[in-house]
Amino acid sequence: MSDKYRVIYNDIPGSVWIDADYDVTGRKHPDTTRTPAPVPTVAPTVEIEKIFHSHTTLRMGDPENPHTQRKPDGVHETEIEALVLNTDGSLIEKKVETTGRFLFTVEFAEEQTGKKVRFRARYKNTRGQGGPWSAYADSVIA
Repeated sequence: MSDKYRVIYNDIPGSVWIDADYDVTGRKHPDTTRTPAPVPTVAPTVEIEKIFHSHTTLRMGDPENPHTQRKPDGVHETEIEALVLNTDGSLIEKKVETTGRFLFTVEFAEEQTGKKVRFRARYKNTRGQGGPWSAYADSVIA
């Protein structure tokens, strides 16, 4: 019987099911409470995949499943922090970017060539809550 109602309602443009419709047809009311996504408890591994002129490609991975490209369950994106440093260790620039991919390329300005850069990352859930930061991966901007 509910299949007939579904055909009728889907055939009417702009029709919306209201509570009374669910009661009349005997259909289950949809759940309107969002399931909370847990805050990530593990930090991603960060490795330098490739260094080329004014660009560095990073590889982020799940330490619990190192042979896959998949993020852990409940993880929406990865937040990456890049610290560009002078030779004396003073901060020149801090970049924070996000990605949903396991490979990410960070671009640098031409005048930053030869400077030291430190990368770290953390997973974020669908609500933007971040987990623990990874260890730093150090490199030099080519």
